[in-house]
Amino acid sequence: MAVFREPGKTDWTETLLLLSFWVLFLGAFALTVVPRYPLLFIPLAIVAVLGLVTWHSRTSGYQCERCGATFQLSAFADFISPNGGDRKYVKCPACKKREWRQVLKRYKPRRLRR
Repeated sequence: MAVFREPGKTDWTETLLLLSFWVLFLGAFALTVVPRYPLLFIPLAIVAVLGLVTWHSRTSGYQCERCGATFQLSAFADFISPNGGDRKYVKCPACKKREWRQVLKRYKPRRLRR
């Protein structure tokens, strides 16, 4: 079962670094390869967006304030759901209520060594 927590400063830094890497990579690709092969940029941009959305759907979750259920979205639902930075408009699978919910960070608790 997944465990979620509110994102901290290191989570925001990790996300910013990941997004910065992809923007710089796509920018460098656009400046160097696209002038000769412009059609290569479109599939690369699609793969980059799908990769980022998949990463976000696997590393984030939500908690319903109404019924207390915690859940994750599929990559497709994550892609089409409206967002406002640290909040996303999602539907709770338990109570079926749609609301703006804060994005939570998924983490795995560390096991204690014996």
